[in-house]
Order: sequence, then structure tokens, then C-alpha cells
Amino acid sequence: MGLAILYWGVGQLRLAYAREFRALPVAEKVTVIGVILALFVMQFVDTRHGLWTPWTVSIQLVVCAVATVCLGPAAWRRRHTMSRTGWIFVAEIAVIIMWSLVSSMLAPQAIVWRTTVPRIHQVMPPITALVTMTAALETVLVLSGEGRRLAVLGGASGVLLGAVMDWPVQAAIHRSPRLASAMGGSAVLHVAVILAAGVFLDGSRTACSKGRRLFFATVGCGALVMAIATGSRAALIVVAIFGAWTLVAWGRQHPRFVGGLAAAMAIALISLIASVPALRRLATWTSPARLHAAEVGWGAVSSSWTYLLLGVGSGRIFPWYAIEDKFIAAPGAGIIGTPFGTALNSAHSVFVLVASELGVLMFLVLCAAIVVLWGNAWRGVRSRSAWAVTSMALAATTVAWGFDTYLLKNFAVSTWWWLVAGSVLASGGEYLGRYRQRLGLIPVSDGYLAG
Repeated sequence: MGLAILYWGVGQLRLAYAREFRALPVAEKVTVIGVILALFVMQFVDTRHGLWTPWTVSIQLVVCAVATVCLGPAAWRRRHTMSRTGWIFVAEIAVIIMWSLVSSMLAPQAIVWRTTVPRIHQVMPPITALVTMTAALETVLVLSGEGRRLAVLGGASGVLLGAVMDWPVQAAIHRSPRLASAMGGSAVLHVAVILAAGVFLDGSRTACSKGRRLFFATVGCGALVMAIATGSRAALIVVAIFGAWTLVAWGRQHPRFVGGLAAAMAIALISLIASVPALRRLATWTSPARLHAAEVGWGAVSSSWTYLLLGVGSGRIFPWYAIEDKFIAAPGAGIIGTPFGTALNSAHSVFVLVASELGVLMFLVLCAAIVVLWGNAWRGVRSRSAWAVTSMALAATTVAWGFDTYLLKNFAVSTWWWLVAGSVLASGGEYLGRYRQRLGLIPVSDGYLAG
């Protein structure tokens, strides 16, 4: 069944974008195919695994490092294709990652219970984060506008189809019907799925026939249902914000379409919660362990002015990498003891992680980066950007940063996030009308969410 869906979906994409793909240079064709295959394979292969045990050097780091070296020269020549807003956002996140790297090398070594963790386990997370970001952005820079559109559409297909095909395997492993894949567990995969939904909904705005527009819109709505099927409360919040923004932005121009979408999503949500016991957790909003982790982080960072401003050091409060790479045996409930207290091995929040381990200064930089991303999305909606819906989904996923750790952790999902972010920030100024006229498509007014 999954292979049949894959064949049909790829066929629809091939019919819709065959002309664009044939017009690409050979190098761009190879890059687009590489992106699609990599994201599809990520649904089945856990890139946290290493070449040896402990997994100090992960598959993620090796593959992204190779991509960075191969794409670097071409990306440098095309660095002007990234927008000024894009470079500002990238610089802000890069500052956070670089400070994480510096603090991991200068701060005291992490201690878990009575075991002193070798410094390499503190250094590797920011290195992997930096290489992942660089590889994804270089991939975006070497592609033309058409290449980016094809890469993210194909990548979104790979993410969704791979996740559906790996779902039964993950359900058997975790003994839970919640959607998950090797790219990420049910707590984090929703971010990748929601981004794919945004990409397909934008695809419905640029498709050349009503049938294909309906196909892309249906897949986009189905992806939002998949996000809810992860059973993540963060997914529910992000989908709600994304849906509310869609109603505000396009409700008046397209009341029937947007109203029908909202009604369908509401019915699907109620049906899922009522029929699937594992999803009834969506009605429970307490998480004592995560709140305690935030309290431990605040207690550590507020113990001195130096810690408050600069943080206690990357990987000291939440030494999650030493557990994921098998240096330390995984605790049964995820609880570990450090000199700062007993808490979860991961902060489960970008905001908690940055504020406690990297300090208030980096927390302010993070907030500034989020403002840039939301501002770009708002401008995209007002200017009828060809990437408007994707930029809205991208901005909405920053809300999920309060519930789990991305960019500085969960690097497989972060790879897809950076590919979408880079494409939006590099191409966000392209107006929908100009894009469709350049491709010789039907008038803008004839499409869903055109305005």
C-alpha cells in the first residue's frame, strides 16, 4: 500500500514539474535528487548512530561534513542569492552555536552522578549543529529558484511518504500507535511534518491545473492530520497557530476553502482523540518532569551573575549527548544527577537550554532570531510571496522550541528545517504572480490561497 502511494505521489509530482526538472543543469538535478533521497532515507535510518561505539562521531556529522566540503565552493560563489534577512537570521543562530562550542571547550567538564564525562561529548553537539546548518544552507545556495522549489517539494514527499511507511515499524518498537520515524520520535517529528504541509499547500497555489492544486492541497491537509497523529501536544499548538494565522490571512478572500479546511481539521482532531486512546494525552497539559528541568536550569544559572549572563557551559546541566552516543547507559526514566541537581537528561526546550547553559545574552539573540523569522513570514503573507504558507509554517514551528530542542539537538529534523528555512529566506521575496507567469501557468486569481 505504501509503495502504491509512493508511486502515485511521485507520478503526480513528475507530471506537474517534469518541465522544470528537465530545464535544470545537471549539477542541480543531482543535488535535487540527493536531497529527496537523503530525506526519504532519514525516515528509516537513525543518523544519531555512529561509525563505532560509543557513537561519538555520528552518521549525521559525517554525511553533512562531506556535503559541506563538496558544495562549499559553489555555495560561496552564489552567496549573494541569500536575502539580507536570511543572512541576519543565519548569523544570529550561528552566534548561538559558536558560543555553545566555545563554552563547551572552556567550561568545566560535565559530571553525571559520579562519572566525569570526557569533553568530546560536550563539544560534538555544537559541532554537529554547525555542520548540519552549513550543509543545508549550502545546498540551498547552489540551487536556483526552480531547483529549490523542486528540492523542497520532493523533500516534503520523501518526509511524508517515508514517515508513513516507517510508522508500523516504529509502532511495534515503541508499542504505541503514535506517528514516529527514524528521523525523530513522536515528540519531535511533527515539526518536519508541519513544514511538509506548508510546502504542499504552497504547491497548491502554484500548480497549473485544478486537479493538481486539489492534490497538493489534500496532501497538505493530510500532513496536518499526520502531525496531530504524533500525539504531541506541541504539534496541536503549532497546528492551531498555523490554522488561526491562515484564517486571518485568507479567511476573507477564500471563506469557503479556508472554512472547509478548518472544519475538516477540527473533525479530524476530535475523531482522532476520541478513537485513539494513545492520543487522549492531547487533553492533558501537565509535564512535571519538564517543569522540574526548567527549575533546575534556573537554579543553576541564577547562582551567579557570570552564569546568568554567559551560562554555565554547554552540556553541563543537560549532558544528553553522552547518553545518546552510548557513553553512559540510558536511565530508565530519563532522569540523571549532575552537580546542579537531578533532572531530565535533556532540557526538552530550546529556550531552557539556551537560557541555562548559554546565558541570558544568547537567549536574547535567540529571541531576536525568532522575531526575524516571524517578521519575514508576515511580510511574505502581505506581499503574496510564492513561499507565504511555508514561511507561516516555519515561523509557527518556533513555538515547538518551547517543548523540545531543535537546531542544537535532533539534528535529522533540523536538517529538513534548515533546508526549508534557507529556501524561504532565499526565495521569500518571489511574488506568486511573478513565479506563475515565469512558468507560464494560469492566472493567479484562479488558484486556492492566491491572495
